[in-house]
Amino acid sequence: MERSTNLSFDNYKKKTVMDAMENLRNLHKEKYGVEPNVIGLLWNDIDKQIDLLIEAVEGDKPYDVVFSAQSSS
Repeated sequence: MERSTNLSFDNYKKKTVMDAMENLRNLHKEKYGVEPNVIGLLWNDIDKQIDLLIEAVEGDKPYDVVFSAQSSS
């Protein structure tokens, strides 16, 4: 029983993360006119991916510029 509860919670977390990513992509598209070019390089660090998307949406540079600056430093 406990295992199924954990699986349900894991599924909930995954859905929540995917919903957040979708919302951030939509906000980015509204602000810059294009979706962010998320190619999966940070899927092993989804928190970093979300942080960079938030930085792009709240800042004045699109995701591709924010990601490029991050990966070159």
